[in-house]
Amino acid sequence: PYRKLFFRHVRRHWFNPLQWVLLNPYLHLPYRSKEQQSHEMERFFPGGDYDYDEGVNAESVWSVNNGRAFDLLKTADPDLAFVYGTGLVKPTVFQLPRIGTFNLHGGFLPDYKGLDTNIWAALRGDYDKMCVALHAMDQTFDTGAVHMMEQIQPEPDLSVATLRYYAALLAT
Repeated sequence: PYRKLFFRHVRRHWFNPLQWVLLNPYLHLPYRSKEQQSHEMERFFPGGDYDYDEGVNAESVWSVNNGRAFDLLKTADPDLAFVYGTGLVKPTVFQLPRIGTFNLHGGFLPDYKGLDTNIWAALRGDYDKMCVALHAMDQTFDTGAVHMMEQIQPEPDLSVATLRYYAALLAT
């Protein structure tokens, strides 16, 4: 629900237009999105086939926090769960797996929390903080114990459009 989150950010930072317009993490700008999508499709699905392998059960849910997602997870009864690219996951969901739920976070923790953290690191010139972190999920956002962190290696074609691809490869 990015629109709702966008306006919540605006209300919280109404006194500073720079903060609520330019630094709003929920502002969707399609800057280089076609280039990004093309790059990812060519590399993740070189033959154009992006169906799931036979025997893989895939379910789509609107949010990891809705009732359907909770029911699916409860039925699966996992020991471990991993999330990547989600927003805040509610405790009722992340506490279901017996061992725990872990987030693969695209950014250096604790310095870069939230969305598009590797892009923020690049924007600020913190290239050594462009990484993927594996951390335990807890009640707050990106604050659980960090178990592993690995830097995204410089690639000849590393750019704003290809950064998400390289972070996803590292997370995988």
